[in-house]
Amino acid sequence: LLMVLGLLFARPLLTFLGASEAALIYACPYMMIYLLGTFPSMAATGLNPFINAQGYATTGMLSVTIGAVANLILDPIFIFAFGLGIKGAAIATVLCEDMLLIFQVQQGPIVMVAAQDNASSVATVTAVRSAVRLVFHVSEVR
Repeated sequence: LLMVLGLLFARPLLTFLGASEAALIYACPYMMIYLLGTFPSMAATGLNPFINAQGYATTGMLSVTIGAVANLILDPIFIFAFGLGIKGAAIATVLCEDMLLIFQVQQGPIVMVAAQDNASSVATVTAVRSAVRLVFHVSEVR
């Protein structure tokens, strides 16, 4: 829902928040691409406090560090090497959020313990974990 609303009202929202016409040239494409990565971003951001609350602060801190370092590395590659400019920055950010979520899901029992209070969260985590395993399996087969 958040993604759809954001995609529909990106320009008015950015204007409301004070973006100038010059900034909108960069902000709109970035926001549109970033909104496509809303699910992994929100899931990764939402899982991290649960991981920390279970007493796995090192894992939580490591997951944030992985995302930040990956973004520092991928941003210049997508912006300059691939020549994608601001769109490259958005793509790199979404990919880093995906990496962060994959790392958290791969932690296995930590995430499942964090989500066990909510049946829909367990189902979501299980589905994401299955999708991650499928992606890794398909990439290994090739």
